Amino acid sequence: MLAEMTRDAAPSADLARNAQIALREAHAAHESGRLDEAEAQYLDALRANPYAAEAEHGLAWLLAQRGDWKGALPRFGRALKLRPWEKEFWISQLEALMQLGQHEAVHRLLHRAMQSGLPADAAAGFEKRLHDRRLAIIAAQVRASGKTAKQAAEAPRAALMALREVFLKREFAEARASASAFVAQYPLCAFAWRVLGASMPADERGDGPIEVLRIACDLDPEGVDVEMNLALALNERGRLDEAEALFRDVLQRQPENLRALVNRGLLLNLRGDPEAETLLRRARSLGVHDARVALALGAYLRDRDLHEEALPLLEEAMAADPANQACVSALSVCYLGVGRHEEAAALFRRLDTTKTPHLGALGIALFVGTHIAEIGVDELFALHRRFGELLERERAPNTHWENERDPARRLRVGFVSGDFRRHAMAGFVQPLWDGMDRSAFEVFAYSSHRTNDETTAQLRAATDGWCDIAGLTDERAADRIRQDGIDVLVDLSGHTAFNRLGVFALKPAPIQISSYGYPATTGLTRMDYYLADTIFAPPGRMDGQFTEKLMLGAANAAFQPPANAPDVAPLPSAGGAPFTFGSFNRMSKLTPRTVELWAAVLRATPGSRLVIGAADAPGEARLRAQFTAGSVEGSRLEFLPRMDTTSYLKAHDRIDLLLDTSPYAGGTTTCLGLWMGVPTLTVPGPTLPSRAGAAILERVGLMEFIASDAGDFVARAADFADPSARERLAAVRAGLRERMGASNIGSSQAAIETFEDGARMAWQRWCEGLPPAPLLVPPRSR
Repeated sequence: MLAEMTRDAAPSADLARNAQIALREAHAAHESGRLDEAEAQYLDALRANPYAAEAEHGLAWLLAQRGDWKGALPRFGRALKLRPWEKEFWISQLEALMQLGQHEAVHRLLHRAMQSGLPADAAAGFEKRLHDRRLAIIAAQVRASGKTAKQAAEAPRAALMALREVFLKREFAEARASASAFVAQYPLCAFAWRVLGASMPADERGDGPIEVLRIACDLDPEGVDVEMNLALALNERGRLDEAEALFRDVLQRQPENLRALVNRGLLLNLRGDPEAETLLRRARSLGVHDARVALALGAYLRDRDLHEEALPLLEEAMAADPANQACVSALSVCYLGVGRHEEAAALFRRLDTTKTPHLGALGIALFVGTHIAEIGVDELFALHRRFGELLERERAPNTHWENERDPARRLRVGFVSGDFRRHAMAGFVQPLWDGMDRSAFEVFAYSSHRTNDETTAQLRAATDGWCDIAGLTDERAADRIRQDGIDVLVDLSGHTAFNRLGVFALKPAPIQISSYGYPATTGLTRMDYYLADTIFAPPGRMDGQFTEKLMLGAANAAFQPPANAPDVAPLPSAGGAPFTFGSFNRMSKLTPRTVELWAAVLRATPGSRLVIGAADAPGEARLRAQFTAGSVEGSRLEFLPRMDTTSYLKAHDRIDLLLDTSPYAGGTTTCLGLWMGVPTLTVPGPTLPSRAGAAILERVGLMEFIASDAGDFVARAADFADPSARERLAAVRAGLRERMGASNIGSSQAAIETFEDGARMAWQRWCEGLPPAPLLVPPRSR
């Protein structure tokens, strides 16, 4: 019996050298056939270094040579987990599974192995062996039936039709019993095998239904229906890559197969593949009244913020299946996107967020929840934690990294995002990457979106390594990150579109940090830190809203103003124009509470006007009705359409003061307003999303624009709109660019230093074997 090794900590340099010496001696003894000596040396190597993958692999083969494949399997598995980029380790694990008769496990592992670079001839060899085994099963059943091959294939037509009727009536227990009798009497009847596989419960005998359907495919290699049954069964079990390959094969033979179009479109959408839209639109043209198609295409369009086009599709799907949680969540965020907040909140309340096992639906609900003022801090945190629990339950984390535990060495930092393109995120990431000390840090990027534009090219040029992971599974992406030796992995998406939190749940890097892209917790216990500044998240006040430990510094992001921005215009009201408030936030932030507050401002400032940007016709109509209900005349409102960047910036010339939204405050829009000379009046709340505006204003020293509550917000707005305040507001406007440049939001240096020093502090704790802890990053001495 082989002794179990202790695997608690990485070995010292001396122990690592001892392990290498023992490993060399073990290999020499093994090659010479001295198995007992080899075993002793392998065990010595593992005692010195419990993470010596080659020693695990060698010891596993030694057990296999003795016929103990059962004992070898977990050691092969551990070697593979430690070094998933070693092709030989994949082959060994596959062989052990074959020897133990775990054939469906071979199928599962084979697909991932091919993604990891398993040679095609090796993969083909295993596939042939699996196919030959199934043929042997069929041949044995033919012999047992006592029939010739011709007789074994010719089941009575009337009996087959009766079997078909039972199955179509969804009487699965009876169908299964009848099909079992059929395959015993007529083992070459493909239809009977197909019914048997399709009528077996999903959790019956593990992979039994899958194996039965594979036999049906072997007997009817040209049968599209049986291949679809196998693809759907794999899809239901989360074996998405295998299913996608079969859906693709079906479509090559039947280009108008509705189910294949929908299912392959959905799987490609998960990868961010633009071909998904072509497939889903094709499915819609073929199945105009199919609610499944409406939901699939509607959800795809919603992911891309095409809310008006998505809305009727999702409403159609909801009418057909009101209890469908995926539809409830998708329609909820779609209503939010077009500013129909009451309907979004009503659907959010219909989703059983405490019980749903649907990660996609829950992830969408989190984003909606941050916009609903009635959802308290504790409820919002519980929702995020629920998501994290579900995701982490599905994925076993990596627990060992080969990264050298040197606290002072150059670190490899990886950034994961779906926004390395023309997106607001680029304005924060570019100065960080450009300014990082490359003698102390290497920058790697992992892009989860297939778009590649000019911004992508600029960002890519600023990195030391780049990998497109949009088409990779979470496991394969995590393997690549581990192979790249990333020390610190940074999430830039949170719960926004195209996030890869599933990768972070696998813990591919020793240190994992979330920041920038989402102003709340990820809900993952395997995300070590959340990076923020001490104003945005005051020390000791926000810790209870995060599963992560807070890493706080003087600044966590810097604003990069757009190139060729227009000059700041004079204060419009100083030239005789009516005092004009404004907002350029997205429509989803204009909640009923926000409109109520703005209406109170307009009532308190007679003669003033309000300009709202980025509005479409339906959104304008809804907002006009809400303001009318708040006793504000329509003539005092002006709505601007979506504009190009230059026109959008130029529109600030007409605005005296911007009004912030609640409970999800503006971020990028607030910074752009300041750059164009227009401050924002804000009122922070208890959650992080509500504090963005206040944090920005405090960092540039504009405390007078931060209200304490709704009443104070209205009072301050009235004060600024009073003619006596014109000179003061004009002075603020004229000096804002200089003020921003002198602050740590206008200069990237403070944000760069906070990130570098915070990452180094977290790394040093890991090198010392200490768990993550709240970190306060001190400013560097000058």
